[in-house]
Amino acid sequence: MLATLLILIAVALAPEVEKARPEPLTRAPAASPPAAAPQRGEEPAAAAPGPDAATIAALESKSPDSLSVEEVLLVKQHRAEQKRKDAQALANKLVQQPEVVTDAAVKRELLRLAGDPDTAEVALTALARTSSPVAKDLLYDVSTSRAVPQATSDLASSLLSSREVRASVSPALGVALDLRGATTCDAVQAALPKAQSDGDRRSLSSLGKINSRRGCGADKSEDCYPCLRSQNKQVTATINAVKRRKAPSSVPY
Repeated sequence: MLATLLILIAVALAPEVEKARPEPLTRAPAASPPAAAPQRGEEPAAAAPGPDAATIAALESKSPDSLSVEEVLLVKQHRAEQKRKDAQALANKLVQQPEVVTDAAVKRELLRLAGDPDTAEVALTALARTSSPVAKDLLYDVSTSRAVPQATSDLASSLLSSREVRASVSPALGVALDLRGATTCDAVQAALPKAQSDGDRRSLSSLGKINSRRGCGADKSEDCYPCLRSQNKQVTATINAVKRRKAPSSVPY
């Protein structure tokens, strides 16, 4: 009887004992081996060399319809790089010999390079960095030319506005830039004395706007230069003065 009672008590307590057993520990995953450290002195793989001159010459000798897309682009890239090298050689010469920018043949070449999208930036940078005021005159020609892409003329205008370039322009070009950048009547009025004494025909387009009594206001019907209406004689004298002074001669593109 006692044995039976002990068996019943053991059976009743068995679930509680089972709950009290600790959960088995989960084995942590094995750590990944550390990445191999680069060997000392090891250098990254060099970029694959471009095609040699013989390969390019062979491609250029073929008719365009026999080339693949990749080959056409390869030839174009090679030609652009060669043009930039030639342009940079001229730019380096200008740095060493700024006076050569006055040569007509050099002017013509610089303007040709400025008109080519592949070499425009090199040519314009050379003009901006050349100490001669003649280089800045050419830069102005590019900024106002319709024969070059808009992006090229915009870059030329931005370079003309830079601190270094403005400090080295001729008095006549300085007047033209002041008038072109004037956004108020007072600014134009302040530029008139220098325009009358130093300005040339490059200032005419800006001065010619003074005679118009419309163009400002919400409906563009208001006078943009009311502060100059009492100075008609000075305005007329300034316009006549700049008409008499020719702009520096350039060469056609």
